[in-house]
Amino acid sequence: MQTDKCHICESGKKVKAAFDSKVIPLINEAHKNCKNCSRDKFCSAEDTFPDKLKLQKARQLYQEPLQLWEEHVFSNKHQQEQFKLQQESLKSGDAILVVDYKENISMGESLIQLGQDFYNRPQRAFFGGVLLYKEQDTIKKHHFDIMSKDLSKDTLWTIAAITDIINHEDFKKHKFKSLSIWSDNANHFKNKGIVAFLYTYLNDAFENVQWNFYERYHGKSLADVRFSVISRDYKIYTQEGKIVHEIDDFFQMIQTRQEEKNRHQNHQITSTQIKLKVPRGIYLRFAINGLQLYRHFRPSGNVMITSCWTNHTECRHHPEAWEDVGICKGNLKYGFKKREEKTDTEHATYLINLLRKKSDATKLLVERPPWKKLDSSSCKPSVSASY
Repeated sequence: MQTDKCHICESGKKVKAAFDSKVIPLINEAHKNCKNCSRDKFCSAEDTFPDKLKLQKARQLYQEPLQLWEEHVFSNKHQQEQFKLQQESLKSGDAILVVDYKENISMGESLIQLGQDFYNRPQRAFFGGVLLYKEQDTIKKHHFDIMSKDLSKDTLWTIAAITDIINHEDFKKHKFKSLSIWSDNANHFKNKGIVAFLYTYLNDAFENVQWNFYERYHGKSLADVRFSVISRDYKIYTQEGKIVHEIDDFFQMIQTRQEEKNRHQNHQITSTQIKLKVPRGIYLRFAINGLQLYRHFRPSGNVMITSCWTNHTECRHHPEAWEDVGICKGNLKYGFKKREEKTDTEHATYLINLLRKKSDATKLLVERPPWKKLDSSSCKPSVSASY
C-alpha cells in the first residue's frame, strides 16, 4: 500500500489519461490531412472540423490543468536535481542544512499503559536539521535534534531553532562561509518572517546564504530519514521496558542507540541534541508579492534575490515594509526603521493564487481559469518541459 502520495501528481495522471483517450483522437481526426502543422487551434483545419465545438470544450477541460501538472512535475524534478548538484559541488567552507519538523513525540510510552495514561501523555515538538559538509574530500553528515515543550511550530519556533543550530559549537567549529538551507513548503518555513530572518541575521552570519524549497507535496528529505530512524529506535527502546518521561530522557535514548550502532559499523553517526525555549515577541516581515511562487531566496546587498526555481531566472526585491521592533533572543535583536518601497517586478499570474489554494485535487486541476503565461520578466523556464 502506498501512502502520502501527492494529490496533484495523482490527479494529473488521471487528467493525462483522459486527455490521451478523449482529446488526442479528436485532434488526430481534425488534422488527418495536415502536413507539418502545429496541430492546435490555430490550424485552419479545425475551422472546418465537424466536431469543432466538442474539441474546443475537451481542450478547455483537460489541456489547461495538464499544463499545471507538467509545471508541477518539472518543478519537482528540477529542485531534486539542484539539491543533488549542490551536494556534489560542496567544497571546504560550504554547508547544506536540511530542516523539517517531525510529528510530536509522546512521552511516557511503555509496554503496559492504563487508559488514562494513553490519552494524557505529554507531547513534545521535534525539529531536525541534517548538516552536510565536505571534509578531506568526503561529504560528512551531522544531525541536530531539537525538542521543546512549545508545540506551536510557527515562525518564531523555526527562527529560534535555526539560530541555536548555527550558534552551537558543533556548527561554529567548521567556520562555514556559505550556507544553503533546504526545506519543504510548510507555512512555518515559507513566510515573510523567515525571509526577513534570512535577509537580516543569516545574511550577516555568512558570506553567502540561500534558502531553497522542494516542490509542494514533495518535501521528503534527509531529515525525514532521520525521523524514521528515531521513531524506530524509540519503539525498540520502549519494548525493552524503558520509559521516557521527559526531553532529557529522550535525548539519552538517542545517544544510547547511537553508541550501540557506532560500535558495530565503520560509518560513525554524529548528532547534537538541543533543548529549545522559544522566545516570544514581534518579528520582522519582508513583504514580497507572490511569495508562494518562489522556491529560491538569496539576499544580495540591500535586495532579496528570488527565483521560481533554484539556479534559474532571478527577480530582485527591496524591503517593502518592516516592523518597528524585531524579535529578541538573548543578546540578538533585529530591528529596522519602517520603510516602504515597491518591488522591481510584479507577477500577476493565476499561478500565485493557485499555489496558495488548499482544495481537493479535482477542483485544483480542473476547475480553474485559462492558463496565463508568465511574461518575459518573470521566472518561467526558458525551455519547455514535456512528460
